[in-house]
Amino acid sequence: MRAAVLSIAALLLFPSPAGQPPPRRAVIYIQPGSVSQERQWRHCFGYAQQHDIEIVGMVRTPAVADAVAMVVEGEADLVVAAFAERAHPEDLRSQAADVGVPVEFVRPPVLRRELAEAVVAVWKNSGRDVNEAARLLGLTTRNVRAALERLGMYPRGNGRAPDSRE
Repeated sequence: MRAAVLSIAALLLFPSPAGQPPPRRAVIYIQPGSVSQERQWRHCFGYAQQHDIEIVGMVRTPAVADAVAMVVEGEADLVVAAFAERAHPEDLRSQAADVGVPVEFVRPPVLRRELAEAVVAVWKNSGRDVNEAARLLGLTTRNVRAALERLGMYPRGNGRAPDSRE
């Protein structure tokens, strides 16, 4: 509630120029791990400045539900986090997705397995044509082949597909 009052006061004192929407409001979520809280704060603060985002609060671990609740209750428009934590049922991504809360990561999550599986799906739907899959995905054929090889879907130079009984 206090954050909402501060946001209203800021809008009254520093209104947006005519015709421009007010900046988005964000709560910063500081995560556990080896990256210091101060460093996470600096990354998130810099990101907010670059993207015209007003910071209305900060939540530390383990109160991820509080960050999500601030958006659900209308005190903020989104959650900003420095980096994507490993996926598990109680993490920020899953809690936010359950209630439709947008999350922006300063360093977006790297979804290697999910991306590789998407490459496989496009490759299969293109008639197993690497050139067509690369064109559709906007990737090089080398990248498509590498993703397929990682999942055992493409032969590694010997011209034979892997044995499916392995």
